[in-house]
Amino acid sequence: VWLSDATRSAMMVAWGDQWTNMIQPFWALPLLGLCGLSARDVMGYTTMTLIWSGIIMSVFALLIGFRVF
Repeated sequence: VWLSDATRSAMMVAWGDQWTNMIQPFWALPLLGLCGLSARDVMGYTTMTLIWSGIIMSVFALLIGFRVF
């Protein structure tokens, strides 16, 4: 099933939005409060997740853009 260009564009916007959520992980604030950690304790992990997922999402975005999928 081939997806329309609007569907592909919407998915790329959603992927980009999720990727930027990894830059400043507001989802981790309650976890930090419960565990007594600081943001510095988890930023290394979120940075690595940001980098690796950015590479993977970029590859798939290019493949989708070239209509491989």
